[in-house]
Amino acid sequence: MDLGVVVERALQLLERASLPIAQAMRENRPEAAKAPVHSFTCGGTHMLYALLTAVHAGYAGRDRPERVQRQVDLLVWRMSADVALIERFYKERAGQNGAYWYAVDTKLKLLGHAEECLAFGVKRGVVTLTSAQQAQRRAAVSRVRRMLGDLAGRDLGEARSLDRELFRQLIGDTCHARHGLTLA
Repeated sequence: MDLGVVVERALQLLERASLPIAQAMRENRPEAAKAPVHSFTCGGTHMLYALLTAVHAGYAGRDRPERVQRQVDLLVWRMSADVALIERFYKERAGQNGAYWYAVDTKLKLLGHAEECLAFGVKRGVVTLTSAQQAQRRAAVSRVRRMLGDLAGRDLGEARSLDRELFRQLIGDTCHARHGLTLA
């Protein structure tokens, strides 16, 4: 098995699946709908983390560091754009049973996993963030901390009784968020 080929194909897949989001970012407009990358495990953040790890381990290829940097740039943009998309989606469902829990988990999943990617990539020198991106990251970290604080004051049994899979996801996404915060 040629790991370099696997890394390249994964990056190509992530790039293709992220095209609608990249277009929205270039046009400075809100996301209108879910993109293919949103259907990847944790919105593609696991794949990006793996790519950051691969580049850090020397699987840089001809232009992978620059392409991974572009995916990180896109992820930083998604930390506000995807959250806005999530909030629009759940605003339409306000008052429905469990809407709070599904919304908080979806946002925590994105922001916690994103912080894991950013903390790893920046700390290991794989990617750099502009001062504007650093400010966006700080704002997202503050939001994650508030969300975790809010969750600490709630009865998670409510989420468990609503949907056991949601509860499992919430626990896992909380762990990813805390991990991301400790990597920084």
